[in-house]
Amino acid sequence: MASSRESFTSAQAPTDEDQLSEVNANNPNDLRQLLMLRLQECGWYDSIRKMIRNILIKRGAKNVTYEEIHAEIVPKARALVPEEVRKELQLIVRDALESTKR
Repeated sequence: MASSRESFTSAQAPTDEDQLSEVNANNPNDLRQLLMLRLQECGWYDSIRKMIRNILIKRGAKNVTYEEIHAEIVPKARALVPEEVRKELQLIVRDALESTKR
């Protein structure tokens, strides 16, 4: 059985413009979905998974707590967010804030 990701053809894939036009910057869920999409596209999630796996392999799964993994991964994960993703979301939020001022 093919997963939904595998059965999704490029002809059905929304363009960047479609995704941006559908994003309601006043809706946190829309922003979160766009962020998740962009991070998936750039391989950020895979990088984070590899870092976590390396910690678990290096220290042993039973010898490390969630809090320790969190403390080590979060600063690195934040630094790995591509600048273009940050800028895109900042522009969307800034435009939404400016439109509410008017």
